[in-house]
Amino acid sequence: DIQRAGNGRSCSQSEEVSDSELIAQSTSNELFQLFGSFGYEIVSRGNHKILLVGKRPVLEALQRRLQAKEIVRSKEKDRVDKDKIYKGLNKCYFSERSSGNASGTGFRPAVYLESVAPSVRGERRISQALELCNYGGALAKRGEHVVALAFLEQVPIEYPDIAGNIADLQFSRAVCLRALRRFNEAQEAIRAELTLDPQHPYCHKLLSDIRRESRSEDFICDTPASPPPIKSTILCELCGIEFVYFERQFDRDWYICPNCNLLRSDVNESEAKVLDNGSPSGSKSPTYSVAHRREEFFCRLFLEHLKLNDILLYGIGWSPVYKNLKEAGYNVVGCDLWRPLIEEQNKEFGQGSFYHRDDLPDTKFDVISAFEVFEHFVRPIQEVQLLTNHLKNNGIIVGCTDFWHGGSLREHPNPDKSYWAHKSHVTAWTWKSMNAVAHQFGLKTYYCKTSKRNFAAKVFFVMYEGDKYEWFVRGLPKIFYDVW
Repeated sequence: DIQRAGNGRSCSQSEEVSDSELIAQSTSNELFQLFGSFGYEIVSRGNHKILLVGKRPVLEALQRRLQAKEIVRSKEKDRVDKDKIYKGLNKCYFSERSSGNASGTGFRPAVYLESVAPSVRGERRISQALELCNYGGALAKRGEHVVALAFLEQVPIEYPDIAGNIADLQFSRAVCLRALRRFNEAQEAIRAELTLDPQHPYCHKLLSDIRRESRSEDFICDTPASPPPIKSTILCELCGIEFVYFERQFDRDWYICPNCNLLRSDVNESEAKVLDNGSPSGSKSPTYSVAHRREEFFCRLFLEHLKLNDILLYGIGWSPVYKNLKEAGYNVVGCDLWRPLIEEQNKEFGQGSFYHRDDLPDTKFDVISAFEVFEHFVRPIQEVQLLTNHLKNNGIIVGCTDFWHGGSLREHPNPDKSYWAHKSHVTAWTWKSMNAVAHQFGLKTYYCKTSKRNFAAKVFFVMYEGDKYEWFVRGLPKIFYDVW
């Protein structure tokens, strides 16, 4: 039983729940009457969690009604603020409740164990963490363990204060790690789960299986053991400390910062000059590829919903996104490193439409897009500083890149393992390293992922200044479905 705060009542979780039933959670006082109108008994009141179990059509109807309500409390007064409607606040969050076991692993929807009512913002963060955890658990249940880890391992990194209270997070991670034969990490995850939930019915069995399999004679570790840390002469720009040797992959040596986990390849001066000159084929074909569509989607998302107008497309290449946004009436400026590209684009769209990075005028923008750009940064601090220098007050930087999710680069979550084999992809970011660089320039961060499993390592990031648009950024879904 999960003890509920407030009235001291409890809600049993032991009964069988069919596949057609769902768990719904919400925290808002204003929704009490809405729940009651559907004939439910409220498990707890006030600002505490409301836990309901019911048939799918009823709960979906409830969800539609909650979304239609669109209630938001203003900071100044207890009233509805129609100018800043935050749809996610009063959304009914669903997670599929599985019946039976997946290969004997017993996956269950993640539940947040909390006896003290969190704040509204805290509850929002809990819902976001649960969304990532449940999605990762569903992938693991289908046997897509590498992809599942890309979601599960994001939770403790991005929500360290919440992850420890999410039941089954460590267990799901351990199942994936065991399947990938990373037994030492799997044992550590199971020990953490035993500490959290000693009554978990499958933890002890899984731990014994992991120990037995890791000692089997035919066991061959797919990931070679890392050599002892070897300091390099390269300094991490973010932390000011020396990188240490990580591994050799794709005919290059890779180094990692022990503090922020930024991963980068060894780049000499001649290679750095080549990278600074740009590429003649950057984003040129196909004409409107996935990379172009995702960039235009996110640019329009911010420009249209926030009524913004000035945007810098950083590292845009030959992409048609510039033309599309220009035709839509926005004030657009393109930026790239390949000078012949800039000359050709200026001939087509007029002088001053495109600039080289080093020739950008002293102009500031509402939005700066940097899609598939951050992995090319040889000098991350200098590059991000250039972006912030051209950002208006309360401006937004939006982009995407493949994050390093741990393990060898050969264990890249995407099916296409050639991403890090690309010679111009020299920097692998993590949540910690991107938070560190944003903090240096007074920016906040927010991260999203996609449901497309071919892009499991892809992370959409938003860096923003001030509080003006925080309500919108923090309301973005953690997982964008069918957007990649």
